[in-house]
Amino acid sequence: MKVLEIDPGPQESALVFWDAAGEKFYLGELCSRGHDHNGSGKSIRYRKNGDCLYCARFRAKRNKLMDPEKYRQWEKDYRKTEKGQKNRRESAKKWAQKDYAINPEKHREATRIWSKKHPEIIREKSKKRRETIHGQLENRVRRSIAKSLSGKWEGKSSLKYLGYSIDDLELIRK
Repeated sequence: MKVLEIDPGPQESALVFWDAAGEKFYLGELCSRGHDHNGSGKSIRYRKNGDCLYCARFRAKRNKLMDPEKYRQWEKDYRKTEKGQKNRRESAKKWAQKDYAINPEKHREATRIWSKKHPEIIREKSKKRRETIHGQLENRVRRSIAKSLSGKWEGKSSLKYLGYSIDDLELIRK
């Protein structure tokens, strides 16, 4: 068996993983490896099982390096579970938000390219959206605005649902 030296990372990086409500982690007694959180004399521990955060990360990295094929199989199986799919969606959403904040034009362009490559997925999502109450309302307002801009429509009631006013329509026309 190989013994690997893996640096679990700087102590300050734990703040990234800290749950705002304090539900996932807590400061507990110092672990056997001495992972001290910011000189407090305590370790960050998981509430669920009491493991030290840094020790758990160390074990995960070690296991991944010791048997990469087994780890890949575990990841593949995990992605098939409901929890794995949910985590993957959340990660993708966070990545997209960061990417958009850094370079919105690049993100829009990537979205346009993806949309052109996957028209069937776009059609299906649009169809599902139209079936919801919000989607029906959006379509109604969109049609109302389009008719108003073309001068074929005089009613104003559906614009109130999304907070539009006649002044907004006048700005859109200009």
